[in-house]
Amino acid sequence: MRWAIWAASIAFAQDGATLFQEHCARCHSIAGRGGAVGPDLAWIALARTPAQLRKALLEPSAEIFDDFATATAGGVTGVILNEDDLSIQLRLADGSMRTFPRASARRTGASLMPPFRSLPAPHLEALIQYLHTLRGQPVEARPRQRTIARLAESTAWMTRPSREEEERPEQVLDALALRRDDTVADVGAGGGFFTGRIGRRVHKVIALDVQASALEANRKQMPPGVNAEFRLGSDLDPASVDALLVANSYHEFAEPEKMLAMLRASLKPGGRMLVIEYQKEKPGLPINETHRMSLEELRTEIEPAGFRLERILDFLPMQHGLLFTVAK
Repeated sequence: MRWAIWAASIAFAQDGATLFQEHCARCHSIAGRGGAVGPDLAWIALARTPAQLRKALLEPSAEIFDDFATATAGGVTGVILNEDDLSIQLRLADGSMRTFPRASARRTGASLMPPFRSLPAPHLEALIQYLHTLRGQPVEARPRQRTIARLAESTAWMTRPSREEEERPEQVLDALALRRDDTVADVGAGGGFFTGRIGRRVHKVIALDVQASALEANRKQMPPGVNAEFRLGSDLDPASVDALLVANSYHEFAEPEKMLAMLRASLKPGGRMLVIEYQKEKPGLPINETHRMSLEELRTEIEPAGFRLERILDFLPMQHGLLFTVAK
């Protein structure tokens, strides 16, 4: 019976692959093969749940990222590729590119993708199931070439007024799917940007940091009623936490392999770890490069240490957000 269910699931996904080629491949690519109007979908299963995929197919204009904003000019609509004070360049639905005077263009706030409401329900489900198989390619360990960052001493960047808007802490914590009876460790907690927010959601939060001054600042700003433990050092007890948040601190781990082994062991069965780092790939960030990491660096260091990548948080403007579970 299990084999029959598995075989039916595979067949369903194969039907979805055919539907993708028929309805989506003109605009979207997978690993570089296909159209270039919309985003490459090679990792879409890591960024979207089946429910989110369904909404995107039925209501494509509900969520449009900045890289795929659209405008109308000269009687046509396209994705904005480049614009300056004088001109705007659009990629049209057929893949062609056209340039217009900037003054003639109007942003639309709508997706070029038509809604899939007319697709029969079984076909829609098959397409969603296929899309949810797209997890990219597995990664392998590589020799680490980045420089381990020194501990940050200045607090100016981490206390900037725009931080909450830019780093979306409540949305980040939503991704951890915290439960009221959870124990959660804020690893590299610093002054507590996340600690109190975590504490309001769970039974207990452990603020872990190697700097006593940071933990003292964290303690002073803790909201009343939060069950918080402030732990100086870099160790957690085995099987002691339900979730880990490692926000803007992984790049400072002096011994990443040793630290990852400890973090993996600290998770209870079914535990998850969310790692947040400023993007090395994003130009213009006022942060030293040693305090930023690329997606490739994060994956090739963390996944070979016994973690499975479950989700990529693609709503963060300047950071990578990667949700892991313990690999079986």
